[in-house]
Formats: sequence, structure tokens, C-alpha cells
Amino acid sequence: VFEGGRLFRELHAEYEDAYFILNTRPVEKWIASRLAHMDGRYTRNFAECAGVAEHKVAQLWRLQWDAHVDDVRKYFAGHNRFLAFDIECDQPDAVKSLLAADYDINVIHWRKRNATAISESGSATSTPLTGATDPITKTPAG
Repeated sequence: VFEGGRLFRELHAEYEDAYFILNTRPVEKWIASRLAHMDGRYTRNFAECAGVAEHKVAQLWRLQWDAHVDDVRKYFAGHNRFLAFDIECDQPDAVKSLLAADYDINVIHWRKRNATAISESGSATSTPLTGATDPITKTPAG
């Protein structure tokens, strides 16, 4: 199973001046969202590709989440172009501040999209939230 986010070291080696944002949220909500993705087909496909029983996938994802978040935070510790961003509670101003030297971002147009709601039964549903988006503009050098 290919997880592109795990290539952060290689991407940083190739793009040393790039910005890196680690999007996080509570792990159980992330897992619930993945379990519900594509009406559960993603989970079945993942289990098959990873060679694990379907009922063990959430446990595996929890372990992978913990290891990945820890690896990224350790790797980028002290790096001034890195931001750990909790998509449920952090504000867009944090991204704006990170990118301010190179980009002018108007956060007034930012909205949450495809938020996953967790029902009392523990199942996840994804409800797109609409809103205008404003492109990020490169700040002129000077």
C-alpha cells in the first residue's frame, strides 16, 4: 500500500526550501473517516493489499498514525518552514503566518470542506461544506 505522505524526507531532500504542513485531527476521527471512505471499499482494498484481516485495519492505522506523526514531528523539529496543523481546532491564520514571507493569503475565504461527522454509533459521514476559496498569491520579491 502506497502512502504518499510518508515521503516527507525525500520531498524535503529534493525541495529544501519548501513549506511542510502536517495536517492532524483526533486519530479516532481520522480512522472513522478512512473506514467510511468509498462506502468501506477503501478499507477492504487496504486490508487486501496489506495482507491483514479487515477487522484489524483500524488497529494497524492507529499504529501507523502514531509512528508517522511522531516521525514527522521529530524530523522537522526546529524547522522554520514546518507547521503541525490540527484541522479541527487550528485557525487558518497559522498557515498564513507560516507562509507570510512568500505568500499573501486572504484567510477570510477559507472554509472547512468534507468534514467528517461521527454519529453516536461511531459511524462516519462526510458532509461537504461549501464556501468561496481565494487563491494564494505569491508575494512579490523585493
